Amino acid sequence: MIRLMHAAKPQSRAWLESALSAAERYHRYYTSGGHHLPDVGLERFWDFGPHGSPPPEADSHERDEEGRTPHERIRQYFREQLDRGGIDDYSASLSVRRADGADIRRFYDYAHDELTPEYYDQDRAMRESGFDYSRRFGPFNASILDYAPVCLNSLLYQLERDIAALRTLLGSDSAAWTEKAERRGELVRQRCFDPPDGLFYDFNHRTRQRPAYAFATTFLPLRVGLATPAPAARVAQRGLERLAIAGGLASSDREEYDQVRWRFSSLLRRFSGICRTRFARICLRPHSVLQWAPLQLFAVEGLRRYGFADEADRLSINFASCVLKVYLKTGEVRSDHFERAEHAAVGEVRCPRAIRACRAAVRLPFERARLRMDQVRSAGDLYTSDGLSVRISVDDRLIRCARFAVQVDR
Repeated sequence: MIRLMHAAKPQSRAWLESALSAAERYHRYYTSGGHHLPDVGLERFWDFGPHGSPPPEADSHERDEEGRTPHERIRQYFREQLDRGGIDDYSASLSVRRADGADIRRFYDYAHDELTPEYYDQDRAMRESGFDYSRRFGPFNASILDYAPVCLNSLLYQLERDIAALRTLLGSDSAAWTEKAERRGELVRQRCFDPPDGLFYDFNHRTRQRPAYAFATTFLPLRVGLATPAPAARVAQRGLERLAIAGGLASSDREEYDQVRWRFSSLLRRFSGICRTRFARICLRPHSVLQWAPLQLFAVEGLRRYGFADEADRLSINFASCVLKVYLKTGEVRSDHFERAEHAAVGEVRCPRAIRACRAAVRLPFERARLRMDQVRSAGDLYTSDGLSVRISVDDRLIRCARFAVQVDR
């Protein structure tokens, strides 16, 4: 972001020095203390709160319609699974069920019907990531501290390269930062890329394995340029085969419904230029039909960076079409979108700052990526581009399509 701002409008030396100092402080935060995993040379999400303390927002404003906190619901889920004889152990194998329930007992004290201090540490780290509850890092992401995530380390690779470039611009020594980036890129390629599946996965530093959980963050190494050409081509092929849907790019290909929480993280905000929102809620969310705007941007820009322009165009058009359908139904540009063949696009309202991410994901493919306008000549054409439809009269559709262009261009 700093480099983009300077390229668009040259900044003063004092401004660049201040920005460089802030970037280095930010890097130091994410590479020190509990964030660093010395045994693998990569970073993880981590929260510096007191050991075993629950995140205060969970009990204050994340209650469901019945007044239950997410922790009360998760505690009930763990107890029911133990009564049934265990739960799939995602930290070992996606196909193994631990009959002794040891995987749950790390996080749930059955005798006292309480979540363990370790669970609360994991939950706070999950919230730092900014992603929803899922099984990407175990049930409810309750094993996130076991992982070096491909998303975090890809973004840190980009930050290290940006810092090196800024130091060069200011006439300072940048060799150490270039070396940091090269070393991290090599470790991500070594630890996170899975040749048989052709995808980048998160790396479990405890089991030394890559659980085969396909997630849209597989495109982050392409977005930041750390993937070599052959793995990038594999991700472009396999990632789209598994994650591309009518409305864009699904977060995952797994049909899972879990209690989830939403909040943009400062990490994603800093690297993608998205403003943070503190909006949070609990709901049931299927990741296989969820399109999250930042992940659309990362995938489109990553594909285009490695020469997959047609694939990037198709993904851009499909997501923009999904956003348009929601606007036609509601008169609003919303931030989260769900779309599948049996039910047309559905959007969730967020606070205005979060919605800017969605507007950017629709607008940037046309502006930054130079989407070929002969593919989509108008918002009316965009409406039908993915083959799905919503029930609305033709006259209303034409009027709202015109308004949509104004909304997205704000």
